[in-house]
Amino acid sequence: MYPQTKTECARLCLGNMVGKNDYDFSPANPCISEASLSSEKEQWLKRVSEEAKLMHSALDVIRDAAFMAREDGAFHYVNAAAAKSLGYSKEELLKLTVMDVDKFLI
Repeated sequence: MYPQTKTECARLCLGNMVGKNDYDFSPANPCISEASLSSEKEQWLKRVSEEAKLMHSALDVIRDAAFMAREDGAFHYVNAAAAKSLGYSKEELLKLTVMDVDKFLI
C-alpha cells in the first residue's frame, strides 16, 4: 500500500521517524524516496532538537514547577523548581513516575 496524497506522504514520513507506520515503505515507493526521507528526517530531528533545547532553557529558569511526563507516567523533564517542590533532585525525579510522587493519581 503506497500513500497517494501529500497528507498520506507526510504521515509516512512521520511514521518512519517514530517507528510506526501503516504504509509499506520501500525504495520503489513513488511518493518519497529513501534519500529524501532521510534528508527530511534529519532536518526534522534537528529542528525538534533545537526547539526542545530552547524550551528546556526557558523552563529551567522559571521559578514555577514544570514537569513533562510520557504516556506511561515516567517523567521526561523536570525543572529545578519542580524537584525542589517535591523534595527530590532532578536526577532522582527523572527516575520516578508521576504515580510515585502523587499516589492520588492511581
